Amino acid sequence: MKISDIAKKYGVSKDTLYFYISKGLLIPRVNGKQYLADDTFERDLQMILKYRDWGFQLTEIHSALSLIRKNPPGEQGVANTMLTDILTQRAEVISGEIASLESKLVDINSTIASLNLGEKRASHPSRKIGVPISMVSLLRCPRCHGTLNFSHSDMSQTQIMRADISCSCGYKAKIRDGILLTPNQEHSQYDQADTDKVIYSNVPDYLTSLYQKTYYWMEKCLKNIINQGSVVMETHLNTYFYLQYEQTLMEQNNCRLILVDKYPEILGMYKVALEASGSEMEVLFIADDGTDIPVCPEVVDVFVDFFGSNEHQFFNDTVLVEELSDYLAPTSYIVGTYFSITGGRQSIKNMRSYYPEASSNNFNLAVFRESVEKAGYSGVLSEYIGETSETGDDYRCLGFVDKDEKIRLDSFMFKKGPKNVFYDHDESDQ
Repeated sequence: MKISDIAKKYGVSKDTLYFYISKGLLIPRVNGKQYLADDTFERDLQMILKYRDWGFQLTEIHSALSLIRKNPPGEQGVANTMLTDILTQRAEVISGEIASLESKLVDINSTIASLNLGEKRASHPSRKIGVPISMVSLLRCPRCHGTLNFSHSDMSQTQIMRADISCSCGYKAKIRDGILLTPNQEHSQYDQADTDKVIYSNVPDYLTSLYQKTYYWMEKCLKNIINQGSVVMETHLNTYFYLQYEQTLMEQNNCRLILVDKYPEILGMYKVALEASGSEMEVLFIADDGTDIPVCPEVVDVFVDFFGSNEHQFFNDTVLVEELSDYLAPTSYIVGTYFSITGGRQSIKNMRSYYPEASSNNFNLAVFRESVEKAGYSGVLSEYIGETSETGDDYRCLGFVDKDEKIRLDSFMFKKGPKNVFYDHDESDQ
């Protein structure tokens, strides 16, 4: 039988058969320049395929074939005995693997049951989160800075779930399902609410690892500056919500959170998650597509900016920190991570094809630092986290970065006040 025929018969490629021949596992007969497969060739191939399926390495299979080849037909007793020992040892290994897999299966099923139990608990949250009555004093009209009036309220002793809000200057807002909805609800046609968290799921593995490094670095900074009752604000949750990883730290310090995003459904998604966790934190959710929010000046102690400045400049030519500076206290800190692009010319061009409203200064680290200093902040700490060209294909998750350029992550802590020296550990030059 020709090699091509035997390949078809056993569903093996000719290249594989020629490889086995080259290594001596198969020995064909030769007729001129043509290999021929006889009964012995076919028997050996059957043995190779069977032993390979049982988990033997090719070197082990070769040794088994040699045992048979060293003994002529009719004198296979020694070979059979040795093969029996080899197969018995393999059977013991497989039995051990089966036991291990069965144990893992039990663990997996137990984990699935726990996750399902968590989902059931999540669908029956212990309490509903609304606008905390204790944080109403932090609210002011964004137009005239006057006191806001509440009417038609649905509230408990601690939370406002529904209300109409107005100011004598004509400003109107409302609270629905515990979320403060401002009248500024005009969204860019180039953006959409990521309620399925597709942006998160499309982050490549190495970039995810860089994110985790920034989380650790930012957490270390927050532990040094957070005080009991600190007011902590984070915006642009549609892309990333860093503080969800710091829930324990926030709860331990009784922090009051102000969470802002343009999409009420994004805020609602995270509100449900916090409710399901049983959190007792005071959280003010504000849905506003801008930076003129109904919050008092100089009340925010810590502003968290993980990609927020980048996200803001997808749709604006202004600088996020400058826009929000009036809300930040005289002794406030900014802790976050800025994304920049090394080189960047082609990547910025790609970005603006997806986001025509984007600032040409987006992803420019030098311009970002200058802008923060212009807003009255100085650098206390800065850390180069890393960089990568692996950004995936989804343009909403940095997929617009050109293959010849890299996204770079730098974490930072700024403090309001006179200029300080950056303690900048930059491994990019090492």
